[in-house]
Amino acid sequence: MPRGLFTAAAYFGDQGHQQDRRSDINSDLSTQMIAMNTIATQNSVQIAVFKKANEMQNDLLKTLTQAALAPPPPGQGLKVDKQA
Repeated sequence: MPRGLFTAAAYFGDQGHQQDRRSDINSDLSTQMIAMNTIATQNSVQIAVFKKANEMQNDLLKTLTQAALAPPPPGQGLKVDKQA
């Protein structure tokens, strides 16, 4: 067969070439799986960081709200200072 001439019989009849093609497909598939796992892990980390930041903000608001709503110390607010 002349060099550079492509025929279906030559392409599909070559077992070695089919094996190379399968390994390329398998490596492409494994690369895609690794990429998908990496993306899933990154998303999980982003969600965990977001949840922790939200939890910290809620704790801060809760602390500030408790301090603001606390009753005044004894004796405060009994007299009105009209000079103020």
